[in-house]
Amino acid sequence: MKKAIFSLLLVGMVSVFVLGCSSQETKVLTGTGKGLEGNITVEVTLKGDKITAIEMTEFNDTKGIGDAAAKRIIEQAIEKGTIDGVESVSGASYSSAGTIAAIKDAISKK
Repeated sequence: MKKAIFSLLLVGMVSVFVLGCSSQETKVLTGTGKGLEGNITVEVTLKGDKITAIEMTEFNDTKGIGDAAAKRIIEQAIEKGTIDGVESVSGASYSSAGTIAAIKDAISKK
């Protein structure tokens, strides 16, 4: 009888632990950074501390060069799951810095 109660208690504790660990909250946060010609705004989706999606909602910077750099930075951040270690794109320093700043601004609001 004691073994059965212990087993049920153990199963219950493991279930609570597994469910608690797997249910990370998903948040969508907005951040803004400054590019060469204006604001860059993004919506960052976080699951726990991991970046799972980023949508650029405003881009007032150089078309063709700057927006391509912003997209590359966004792809890197999603692939890594973090903004840490994402590098600026050569030739688009202001757009890169503005995009990175926008992502960091969003994450800071979690």
